Amino acid sequence: MRVADVRKLRPLATLSAVFFLLFTASWCATASETSGSPAQISLEAVSYYGRLLFDTNLTHTDGREAELTRMQGGEVILSNALHTFRVPTKEDGSFVLYNIPYGTYYLHGEYANFVYPTVRVDVTQKTLQGAVRPHIRTYENGALLRPLRGTGLDESSPALIPFMGMLEYYVPREEYSLWGFVKNPVVLMMILSMVLMGMMRLIPEEERRESMVELQRMRKQLSGQQDKAVRERKVK
Repeated sequence: MRVADVRKLRPLATLSAVFFLLFTASWCATASETSGSPAQISLEAVSYYGRLLFDTNLTHTDGREAELTRMQGGEVILSNALHTFRVPTKEDGSFVLYNIPYGTYYLHGEYANFVYPTVRVDVTQKTLQGAVRPHIRTYENGALLRPLRGTGLDESSPALIPFMGMLEYYVPREEYSLWGFVKNPVVLMMILSMVLMGMMRLIPEEERRESMVELQRMRKQLSGQQDKAVRERKVK
């Protein structure tokens, strides 16, 4: 290659190096601003705050139920087709789920004696005054999606999940009942037969004899017809 050609290529190489340095500097500045922006960090994952409510009557009970309200622990499970989160609840029923990706989830509480509904949790985002912020809606998963109280975005406004009832594991022993004995079909047939026999005794004796004679006559007629039918079949 001639010296003149090399001199012509030097300005192009210098210009290319300058553009490369400018591009690298701008990319590094953008990356540092993005990593240091709290808004960008909050958009990557969301924390969900909730609380399982207890029946107010249970807090004033004595004995076995009072021990259950103080001692038993529970947990909540938040899941969809891609993610599953499981955390224990505190003594007051509150819980926090961290780093929840955007999407739709179903949450249910697991307790040994308490029953809670399965709720639907929609983790989305919306734009407020030019800034993109996370948005959470919690619904009771029934025939109609009824929104629950609380935003679920911070500790001061947790999503409040209502209390439905207590599980009953004790089955009382079946006790003897006179009415249940009377409702037995066999007993009903016996009672009906005794009533009919008693009513028959109220009929005068002459009428009973006539009725017996009439019944015997009808029985003979029926037996005669049956014998006749049998003979006709044999003849054929």
